[in-house]
Amino acid sequence: MGRLDDLLAAVRSAHDATLSPEGLSAALPAIAALTGSEHGFFMLHDPSGPGVEAIHGHRVEAECVSRFQAAIAGGLLPAWRLRLPLGQVTRSSSQLPDDEFSRSLFYNEVIRHSGSFYGVVIPLLRSTARHGWITSGRRLGDEDYAEEDVAALQALAPHLQTALDVRRRFGELDLRAAGAMAALDGLGRSVILLDEAGRILFANAAAEPLFDHPRGLRLSGGRLDAADPVLARALARRVDRTALATTPLDGSFEVDLGDERLEITVARLETAHETRLGTPKRAPATMILIDRAEAGRGARRTQLRERFRLTPAEAEFALEIARGEGRQAAAARLGITVATARSHLTSIFGKTGVRRQAALVRLVMDMGRH
Repeated sequence: MGRLDDLLAAVRSAHDATLSPEGLSAALPAIAALTGSEHGFFMLHDPSGPGVEAIHGHRVEAECVSRFQAAIAGGLLPAWRLRLPLGQVTRSSSQLPDDEFSRSLFYNEVIRHSGSFYGVVIPLLRSTARHGWITSGRRLGDEDYAEEDVAALQALAPHLQTALDVRRRFGELDLRAAGAMAALDGLGRSVILLDEAGRILFANAAAEPLFDHPRGLRLSGGRLDAADPVLARALARRVDRTALATTPLDGSFEVDLGDERLEITVARLETAHETRLGTPKRAPATMILIDRAEAGRGARRTQLRERFRLTPAEAEFALEIARGEGRQAAAARLGITVATARSHLTSIFGKTGVRRQAALVRLVMDMGRH
């Protein structure tokens, strides 16, 4: 391969490294091939303390990696390494004459054990908390790096910086996602997120037993389904209706699985996202909340009575209205007349301050989340 082919291979390797478990260290072999180097290091460390976040070597014995790590922790790195311009390739020989370098503590404690002498360094990241850089070295006895070697590596440097920055951003997103998932797992209720096509994007730990229940949830072609036909029809109807609804919440419904009753709420998610060329659009569109019916109902009943001073009958009627099937259906389930239902609703509106049944549904469902 020619120099241009080596450079293109190194560029591909740098960008592939953003998704590699090894991170930027996965690009070290391509960098070595580009520069005619024997080995290489990638390092992240805290310049103000002994902390070494990551250190990886290519064609380097484990002992030498340990020596490099000890040198960083012990403050043995040459001062000039910490002053190099960010993103600029520098030959070690341009900073220290060969005879002085051969007598230096850093060479004798670290570099000599790797079997190399001449090296090049690229600082890729510099902040108060973290320095990141790559260094490559040639075997003792080999010639120093030529101008064309430095130029080739300099052409690669911006790609390495971009790859490191993208990797850092992915790490931040991973932390946020892990925090969000931990919070969802800690809710004590089942949470399932669906995309716009009804495919499952996420199900928290509390939802997993529902997929093991013989009459519970299941996947069908990647979409949420249920083994119980009543639950399957109710889910499909509510998910489809929620996708077209003008309000985020469409009430809740209950289903009997034999050994337990579930209260299920389907809500539309208002998510702001952009679709870019080549990027699939799979933002969460629907959230499904599942509680054991009595547990969720009891918590809402207590909150309605304590917060709004509803009577037991009014609180029970509000819970029935929250199922989203209308006043007459709620009255029928409770065995009361339509006139009594109308009276309950008027009193509930006055005590809660809402004026529409849809607003009452949202109020009751929101109370169940807190």
